[in-house]
Amino acid sequence: MAYLTIGDQVFSLNKTECRYTIGRHNSCDVSINSLYASRQHAKIQECVDGHHLLVDVSSRNGLFVNGKKAKLWTLANRDVITIGSVNIVFHAGLPEHMESNFGTISGAKYETT
Repeated sequence: MAYLTIGDQVFSLNKTECRYTIGRHNSCDVSINSLYASRQHAKIQECVDGHHLLVDVSSRNGLFVNGKKAKLWTLANRDVITIGSVNIVFHAGLPEHMESNFGTISGAKYETT
């Protein structure tokens, strides 16, 4: 399981479609409030091997990962995606509060808006 954080908001990446949209429009899976964000700015695709691929979907202002301009990027744990002034952190694995001394909780989902 993977998830994104924007400040204290958490967005779970465990839908069955394995594709997640990021942008200004409220229909996006991750809706951000930035004048520099396109309505549909980027998408994250979960690959068969479990990796997550970030794709810029022809946005006007582009996106950055860890300070580098990116059109296509294989995400790694704690990568910082920047769209305008919004920083989105990618996390591989479960949120820390869902881990236990007995391992991880399988099938758990945590999401706030």
